[in-house]
Amino acid sequence: KFQTADTEPVTVEERQDWFKGHENNSFPVLIYETAGKVAGWLSISPYRPGRKALSTCVEISYYVDDGHLHQGIGTALSTLLGRWHPSRCLVLNRDLHLRA
Repeated sequence: KFQTADTEPVTVEERQDWFKGHENNSFPVLIYETAGKVAGWLSISPYRPGRKALSTCVEISYYVDDGHLHQGIGTALSTLLGRWHPSRCLVLNRDLHLRA
């Protein structure tokens, strides 16, 4: 898929493992819903785990559904993220691209 850079389909089990890695407040997943459906999401993950000098940095990945582009969803998620933990080093990762 273009949006996720996955070359093979992701299984439900693999996605469940990914969610388990984001269960605590240190690495949340923020969801934006519209009419009960996910319109976009943003996740925070460790950036280069194991490198002590980068231990306070995080990687940000995001996705906005094609049908919800240009509606301020990415901005809303980013704004919410700014309230999450402003003292952390943030590394933006666009591995989940928005399609125009």
